[in-house]
Amino acid sequence: MMTGKYPGVLGLGWGFVDVRDVAAAHKLAMENPKAQGRYVCCNKTVLMGDLIENLQQKFPNYPYPTANLACHVGDTLVKMTSYFQNKGTGTVLDQLIL
Repeated sequence: MMTGKYPGVLGLGWGFVDVRDVAAAHKLAMENPKAQGRYVCCNKTVLMGDLIENLQQKFPNYPYPTANLACHVGDTLVKMTSYFQNKGTGTVLDQLIL
């Protein structure tokens, strides 16, 4: 639930994929005897700012983050302060901030 607790737009990006494509990938991996290891399914990477813009158009009544922290200084500040949050938050943000 969006509560407005976190006011900043970060330089985060997430990979999105249609669940039907994931199911097809599972099926192909299961049917191919040479398949092994791990596979990544990703159709599109969406930045946090773009995601918020899309959500605002469809759901305008929620408190979305407005402070643009999607820059080198903002990314560094967020990474540093994340280590004072719950265990593992800093490590996760190190991987997500683009």
